Amino acid sequence: MIAAIIALAVMAAALFFTSGWFVAARSERRARATAEDALTACNQRNTTLEAELAAAREFQSVLSPVLVREKLTSDLANVKATGGLRALPRLIDEIADAGAFSAVTLSDDAGLPVAASTNVDLAPDGVDRLVGTASLVLMLADRANLNGEPKPLGLVLHDESNRTVAYRIFGVEGARFVLTAATRGRLLSPDALDPLVGKLETVLAHRSIDVTPLSSSSSA
Repeated sequence: MIAAIIALAVMAAALFFTSGWFVAARSERRARATAEDALTACNQRNTTLEAELAAAREFQSVLSPVLVREKLTSDLANVKATGGLRALPRLIDEIADAGAFSAVTLSDDAGLPVAASTNVDLAPDGVDRLVGTASLVLMLADRANLNGEPKPLGLVLHDESNRTVAYRIFGVEGARFVLTAATRGRLLSPDALDPLVGKLETVLAHRSIDVTPLSSSSSA
């Protein structure tokens, strides 16, 4: 009798521990499944975030040139044309500063420099080279017009040294001028200098009174 009771007790204990093991194993499987689901959801979320980040970077790369162009337009539009013709050299320097240009020149239709920013002097023959190219741009514009094409107003050249030069042709009282601006490491659009045309037209309206063309020797 005692042996039977002991056997039953042993069996009961075995069943108890066995059932506990099954419960623990089932709980572990559930916990593992929950963790795997959470990891899968996390990976999916990471994939989604990476795709969104890539799209945001692409959008930024597309939008960045537009923002840079708009900032340049705004900065140039804020340049004040005050002081008349005698303040023209200062105005050209202000244009160079506002646009972060490495050089700015203003030349006439005779190929003579009228004004140049002071930072042009940092390069040997800087004024002569920029004004010379501006004269060629004016000749190309004339040739295009003779062929029946619309008259070009703006032109941009990008050379192998990563310098970009923008040219803007405009007229004042029958005479024509070319505003030239150079920069390095960034691109300019053909209409980049448009905000300055009206200001220069106002300043140059009475140029015959007291304006003296800048001599080529002054650039040395």
